[in-house]
Amino acid sequence: PFLQGHTLIIEAMDGQISWDGLPILGDFPSDWDVPGLVAARYRELSEPIDKAQTHRPIHGLELELPLGVRLTVNRWAKHLDLIITMRPQQGGQDGHCGNFNGNSTDDSADLIKSRMDLRVSEQDLLFPKASIDTSEPEEITLADCAAELRASAEAQCLQRRVGENGTESFVEACIFDLCFGGSDFDAGL
Repeated sequence: PFLQGHTLIIEAMDGQISWDGLPILGDFPSDWDVPGLVAARYRELSEPIDKAQTHRPIHGLELELPLGVRLTVNRWAKHLDLIITMRPQQGGQDGHCGNFNGNSTDDSADLIKSRMDLRVSEQDLLFPKASIDTSEPEEITLADCAAELRASAEAQCLQRRVGENGTESFVEACIFDLCFGGSDFDAGL
């Protein structure tokens, strides 16, 4: 197995970070490692994964894992943002973000679905309890936000738009966050 039978759990700020059920990286900043397997640095990062979060301090983890896999995690009050980076695997690979062949035209959601089952097999699950819900989630758009809530969110987000955060995509992300995540997940407030 990837982590040689160990379990690494990273929770939002209202939780903890643990290795095999024992808390790690409890201090901020701090470093932790299992030589030859995983190295982790927990500190304030200079840039957030979600560019709409630039106005907040970024409690981030940078992890180096086996096979050249790197994981960057931003820990927020009640959620995580993360990026996984890795080098090409021998024999190729395919997944949620595409097949890593340098041709973005064959990485649409429909083409990825046609190449593979997007569900993780039971033997490859990373989490102790599998969800029994096997339905595809419905895509939510700004059109699904209640009109009154959307108008309030838009007013708040337009009022807060400053500097490079003043882009249309920033404002839309802010509105989306307020509509569907509430104030704990807003991009601009």
